[in-house]
Order: sequence, then structure tokens, then C-alpha cells
Amino acid sequence: MTATRSNFSELIEPGLKSIYGMNYDQWKPEYDRMFDMETSNQASEEYQEITGFGLVPVKTEQQPTTYDDAIQGYKKTLTNITYSLGFKITSEMYEDDLYRQMNNMPKSLALSVAQTVETLGALIYDRAFNSAYLGADGVSLCSTAHPLPGGGTYSNRPVEDADLSMTSYESAMIDIAAFKDGRNKKMHAKPIRLIVTETFRATAERILQSSGDPDTAERSINPFQNSVDYMVTHYTSDPDAWFIRTSVPGLICQKRKWPADMRKDNDFDEDVAKFKTSFRLVYGWYDSRALYGSAGA
Repeated sequence: MTATRSNFSELIEPGLKSIYGMNYDQWKPEYDRMFDMETSNQASEEYQEITGFGLVPVKTEQQPTTYDDAIQGYKKTLTNITYSLGFKITSEMYEDDLYRQMNNMPKSLALSVAQTVETLGALIYDRAFNSAYLGADGVSLCSTAHPLPGGGTYSNRPVEDADLSMTSYESAMIDIAAFKDGRNKKMHAKPIRLIVTETFRATAERILQSSGDPDTAERSINPFQNSVDYMVTHYTSDPDAWFIRTSVPGLICQKRKWPADMRKDNDFDEDVAKFKTSFRLVYGWYDSRALYGSAGA
């Protein structure tokens, strides 16, 4: 729809004391703390897993050495997606706008870009436990049974989902330390960030900032104090779900055209100014060890 004097009639008449609705304060960007940023230079990018070797067996005297093969594991293709939005204003509307609200429209468009990027990223977390959204290994992002190319499985989700507490957080630390590589060997993955909604903000602060264990009457030592940082996400939809970003790369925001561009053009015959923005990116994951998650109780 084009902004004209008929559909913004209040803006061409004197008497308005205040105009509201477009200039609310916004949360600071969150997605760049929830994903690794990757740059793309083509329509799509492929991420291929190559495993190492298994454990070294015993070699008895005069017997040949055992040879092993690396395994070409799972491959993930992420195709960049184009997003675009615009608006139009007649020259009469722009000229007769007594309150200069039309000047705020590009800022509002930029806000739409920011909210879109955050919402798209939050969808990956919202769908982390949904079997309709599968990774290259054939299971959801957070699963109790991620299959390994060399045999076996690993888990980045508790067997029984639980709300965030000192006990469930400790269990998550144990599970992350048990991550396996593609040949079922131990690997060093460590937590780097706890991600919660407002529901568990206070709980996260007690777990990570209390000097004493908040779940014990004697206030014994808290082994998790200042061990990692935490953040509150305001765009995910499940208030009980909580996550831990790990040191493993693989949960990404892949950007093809970013920052979003802002363009302006004019329709000479109709005297209409056109504004639009567009950007290209895609969210996804190629290594689910990058995240540990619980859907909550």
C-alpha cells in the first residue's frame, strides 16, 4: 500500500499532541551471540564432515600393521535466502506531512530488518527439539541419539528434559564432557554460554554468579561460579527451554549479502517515492555438538 494523504489524514491536519508506535526502545542484537557468523560468496555453501581414525590396536611381533580409513561423514548444504521489504509515499503526502513522520519510515524499515534477523535465528532454537526439522545426520538439532559415521551415538539433550536448576546444569556439563567425535573417540568440548529466557534469568544468575551453592542449605561451594557467561534471549517462543553454546563450531548464521542495503527510487509519472531493503542469509547447523539444549519440564 502507498502512503497517501487519504490513509494518513491525521498527519496533514494540525492538533496532534503526540504520535507513538514507531520509536520504542529495542533489545540489543542477540543473534550474534547465539550463532557463529559465516560469510558466503555464492548461492549456497556445503559443510562436509571428515572423521579421523579409530583407536590404535595392538601389533604383535611379525604381524602386519592394521590400516584404517577416514570416513566421509555427513554433508550439510545451506542455501542463502533473499529477504526484501519496501514502502511507497506519494509526493503530496511527503510534502503535506506536518509532523514529518514520513521521515521515520526508513528507520522503521531498518527495525524490521533487525527484528527479522533475530526472529529467523530464534526459529532454529525453537525447532531444536522438533523431529520435523532434521540435520544432516537425520535427527533434530538437540537429540539423545545423534548417530556417528563410525558407529555409536552421542547426546546433546538430557534423557528427560528438565527446567534449569543447579542439578540439571551439572548434568549438562557432564553430557557435554562426554561428547564423541565421528569415530566415537572422546573430544574436548566445553560450555561457553548459557542461553535462557526471562523465565530462568534469576536461576542463571544464581547458578553462575553465587559464591555458594544456591540449592544447599549449608551454602557449600558453587563450582560453576563465573565459569561461563549467560544471556537472555527475547525472541524464542518456549519460556522453559534453555541452551548452552559450546566451544564446537557448527551453529551458524551464513550471510551472503549483509548489511542489508537500503534503496530509493522514484516513479516519475505517479510522483511516488519507493524505498526498499534487501538482504541474503540463512541460519542452520552442520555440527550439533555446537549446542546443548533442554526443552524444560
